[in-house]
Amino acid sequence: MGICHIVCVREDALKMNEDRPDELVSAIGQGIRTLCVDPEHAVTPVGAKRVRSATVLNAGGGLQHAGEVHSTDEQIFVWSGNCLRTLDELNDEQVTGAKQLFEHLLENRLAGRSFRSTR
Repeated sequence: MGICHIVCVREDALKMNEDRPDELVSAIGQGIRTLCVDPEHAVTPVGAKRVRSATVLNAGGGLQHAGEVHSTDEQIFVWSGNCLRTLDELNDEQVTGAKQLFEHLLENRLAGRSFRSTR
């Protein structure tokens, strides 16, 4: 199938611009195209780094490119630090927190209960 891009849309970007629906749709489309199809790169001390956020009209960081996965791969994304990230992007504390969430989810699932994190 190909590559699937995981993109987050910040609610602030939607609400700040809800009175401009046509411009909003266009800006989101352009942002997704920029993040996924033709990504920009910023120069950093350790080399070029992919720009992972895009402004939506007047909302800076209104879109976030969390990652991409090939349709035949498996990947785990974790919401941590107000950002959707892959496990390899987390620090040790965040990985430990994610592990605890997964363990709690598994315990609840095995016990026949549903689970929703409120952290």
